[in-house]
Amino acid sequence: MTGYGPLRPRSHHEVARFLDGLDLLKPGLVRAELWRPDPMRFGEPPPSMCYATVGRLP
Repeated sequence: MTGYGPLRPRSHHEVARFLDGLDLLKPGLVRAELWRPDPMRFGEPPPSMCYATVGRLP
């Protein structure tokens, strides 16, 4: 199996740098479970370890 190198978590600020110059749709850059959450039938979703957003070029 081929490895991809070490995994390094990034902070919100570090991820946001990659999005400079884009218009982000609401709710912006948030934890994945908070981006347009669907109503949960079985309680709150577990916290994720990633961010989600959608952006467009101005």
